[in-house]
Amino acid sequence: VLRKWDLRTNPENTSAALAILTLQSLLHGREIERDPAQLVAGLIETARRLKERFGRVDVPWAQVNRLIRGQVDYGLGGGPDVLHAVYGKEMKDGRLRGFVGDSYVLLVTWDAQGRVHSRSIHQYGSATLDATSPHYADQAELFVRRQLKPVWLDVRDIRAHLEREYRPGEERPVPQ
Repeated sequence: VLRKWDLRTNPENTSAALAILTLQSLLHGREIERDPAQLVAGLIETARRLKERFGRVDVPWAQVNRLIRGQVDYGLGGGPDVLHAVYGKEMKDGRLRGFVGDSYVLLVTWDAQGRVHSRSIHQYGSATLDATSPHYADQAELFVRRQLKPVWLDVRDIRAHLEREYRPGEERPVPQ
């Protein structure tokens, strides 16, 4: 399984879980010792745990690596120290719950006429602390699919996409 790993962390990769979980089990926040016996022991233990928890060693990475927000639970690519960084804490069932990594991503471009265009994503949406908000996890699926949403820069576009309008200090913004 490890010999087949192409060093990618795409969701369907069936070697990433063994490699990443082995390294995570050995690192524990420190630099890894290059003791071959330690590496082999870590690999064997990780393979045992994958087989026990998932029934196989070649588990698709998205079955292990998860983005969980309230009731939303998505498998995703990415991993520690890679583009599309996602660092996970192991849950009781052996899956990793992403808790830190890439967060707000913004891409700005200009067209041939000099007009600015912008797209962004925040894996948790814009209501990061209010689990009752419809925006608590509304960008999670886009993040998992590595897609961006438009950023409205023109007042007309902003008004066309408003959910509600209010002034700072108003206690209860009234939906439009």
